[in-house]
This record gives sequence, structure tokens and C-alpha cells, in this order.
Amino acid sequence: MRNSRDLHQQNPKVSVVITCHNYGRYLRDAVESVVAQTYSDFEIIIVDDGSTDDTRDVAASLAAGYPGHGITVIGQENQGAAAARNNGIAAGKGEYIVSLDADDMLKPTFLEKTVGLLEKNPSVGIAYTSMELCGDVDGLSSTIVTCEEYDFTTLAERNILPSCNLFRREAWIKAGGYKRLIGAEDWELWISMGEAGYYGKLVPEPLFLHRLHGRSKYSITSRRKTDVSFEIRRLHIRLHYPALCRYSEGLAVAALYIRCYMRDPVAHFIFRKFPRLHSALRGTQETGFNNKRRQPICPR
Repeated sequence: MRNSRDLHQQNPKVSVVITCHNYGRYLRDAVESVVAQTYSDFEIIIVDDGSTDDTRDVAASLAAGYPGHGITVIGQENQGAAAARNNGIAAGKGEYIVSLDADDMLKPTFLEKTVGLLEKNPSVGIAYTSMELCGDVDGLSSTIVTCEEYDFTTLAERNILPSCNLFRREAWIKAGGYKRLIGAEDWELWISMGEAGYYGKLVPEPLFLHRLHGRSKYSITSRRKTDVSFEIRRLHIRLHYPALCRYSEGLAVAALYIRCYMRDPVAHFIFRKFPRLHSALRGTQETGFNNKRRQPICPR
């Protein structure tokens, strides 16, 4: 294993991209959790996404305070989480990528365990762990969330992976990078990687520390779950309604809208008025997406 002191002169194995928008108060915790890793072959790239707080000063202080860890600081106008992550990844050199939000942290063995998993399993594209919730949400001390084993069919229906994983750079490239979907950039990327043939594998330990607070993406996603679900499925409509897409992609999107907004009075009216349409849509879904042939083919 190469010493992390030499990373700024060599090509590191892992690029840890830490994106920050007005989270300067949390940034030091995130960086120091990476510096404390038992695996040392990494670089750290901090992307300041147009922050108006002290993020720039904190990032500069950390880069100066840890000169042997090859910390690079990138400043940009506010473009959102997806663009910030993509820009940070593009600037990195690592074969493997970790995308860490500035308000989250890693436990010391996160890189050791996830890198080891990908090294031993060339067919796996994403290594993820269970997570521990912490933070300043009322009534929450520390909660362990045990993540599910990877299943692409389940992933396409609901996100079963945490926001911070280790994944192959080639998988990010073939998936087309992060798309701009507030609160769901991660979920969309995991689905796109699955469609490109890169599946995930779980490390059954809570090695990712996710901080909950009023403005965390976890909270935002929870408040707009239906809208997020619709947008994700719209981008991957052929997974859900392949038969309808062969006839009309517009009709498939309309069917998806009805499915996602079932509580809408208009949807109930349509189903009462056209029961055959309701049956047809359910049949398309059952015989389309649930077909086992929709599982991704693992790269060799």
C-alpha cells in the first residue's frame, strides 16, 4: 500500500470527492473522517459549490493543514450537487470514486472494506455499506440502518442504497454521470449504472455516517417523495413499461403519471371510467419490468 504522503505525486487508487454548499461548519468533520481512514491510497477533492459562508476559508485551512494528503480545492459558481460531483470526479485521478457530502462522514475502515470488496470482485461496480444516522434532528441520538442486499428490480422501484458508496470510475462514465435531480441524484445514478451492467454488493457494516438536519437531502427527499419517484421512473420509463414504450413512449409516461399519482382525483376518475385501461396498465407492468431478463448483465 502506498503511503498517503506521496499521493499528490502519484496516481491514487481512490478519489474522495467532497461537495459543499454552505456547509462550512461540517466540512472539517467530513475531511478528517477521510484522513483517518485505515486505507491510505486516496486523494481528497473539495468542491465549493458557490458557498456564501466560510466554506472557502475552511477548505483552504484543511488543504494547508494536511499537505501530505493531496487535498485539492475547486471553487465554482453554484451549479447544484450533480454538477459539483461530476466536476470533482472529472478532476480526480482515482480508479474508484467516493462521493461524500460535506455534512456526512466515513468510519475509519470504510475505504479498506469497500476497496477490498471491489478488488476481490471485478464484476461488482458499486460497494456500499449499511449506515449510521446521527445529527441534530429532535429525538435522534444514533440509529443504525441496515441496508438491503442489492437487487436491481427492487432498486428501480425504490432506492435501497445510501448516498455515499465506492464505485468504479468506468461505471460513472458509462452511466453518464450524475443528473440534476434534487434529492435523487444518487438513486438515478445507481439505476443508470445497473442499466450499464454494473451492479452493487453490500458490506454488512454501518461504515457510513449520515447526518440528519433540517436541510439535509434525506429530509428534502422525504417531503417530495412522490415527485422524485415520478422523475426517476420517467427517466427510466422503458424499465417499467417496455411494452407500452414500443407502442408509444408518451402513453407510457401518461401511465406512469397515473400510477405515481394514484391519490389524485383525476386518476381515480380515469380508472373508474376506463377499467380496461387500468387492467391493461397493471398487466403491462407485471409482464414488463418484472421479467427476469431486465436484470443487468454483470461485466466480465
